[in-house]
Amino acid sequence: MVLLVAGRLDYPLSLREAIHVGLLLRLREVAGSIEILSRHPSSITPINALARLVLETSVDIEYLCRHGDDDTYWRFALSGLKVELALAEDLQARVAARGGSAEPMESRLVDASMERMHADGFSTDDVVEAPKQWGPDFASKLRAIGSDEPRHYLFFQRYPSSYIHGTWVSLRNTYIGHQDGGYVVYGDWQARNRASLLPAIGTVVCRALAAHIHTFHPEDAPLRSSVARIVEYLKATELASGDFQNIPVHGMEEP
Repeated sequence: MVLLVAGRLDYPLSLREAIHVGLLLRLREVAGSIEILSRHPSSITPINALARLVLETSVDIEYLCRHGDDDTYWRFALSGLKVELALAEDLQARVAARGGSAEPMESRLVDASMERMHADGFSTDDVVEAPKQWGPDFASKLRAIGSDEPRHYLFFQRYPSSYIHGTWVSLRNTYIGHQDGGYVVYGDWQARNRASLLPAIGTVVCRALAAHIHTFHPEDAPLRSSVARIVEYLKATELASGDFQNIPVHGMEEP
């Protein structure tokens, strides 16, 4: 479905189109990884970590569809290239400190970083002068796309972040139990997963797809209808399972 929404990929894309197609393919890769992990034991931590990536990418897609202009896409590219320039400058400084003798790997990395930047038509000054962030903070993006920001931020961003950072709550939910005034390792920790998160994740992805279709393929009613049917199926699955009825899936269906 993601590839269908992305459209034909065998012709030159504008910067705006390339950013959206790249985000859609990233979404496909990450969501597909979650689906694969859900079939395996001991997947609670990576699924939660990847769920945060799905939400961030989905929100970026919708925010750009709703509020992106030429300057926004320009900033998106330039802010991302800052790390390329930082890498090249660090390597060049190391080489200079050694008297100018560069290792082959260092030369290749510097050349690749500069080539990517210049191939996009940007100068070093463009990258230096660009803001570090191409858009507002994540919570502001959620508000800008009209989501139930406090709950969506809590369930899909803040809570999964605990699994990325390895906080105590993630350890307690996954590996460590409480017994007789002390702590023990869950006997079934390797069998614990969060496959029940899949309907919520799927709904978030579909919302991003719907926003992309509305922006880039507004005349394609069958494609939008297909996404809507998938959302209805996901909602029915989520309600039937009963596992996550308090997670705010509803309200994320349509942009």
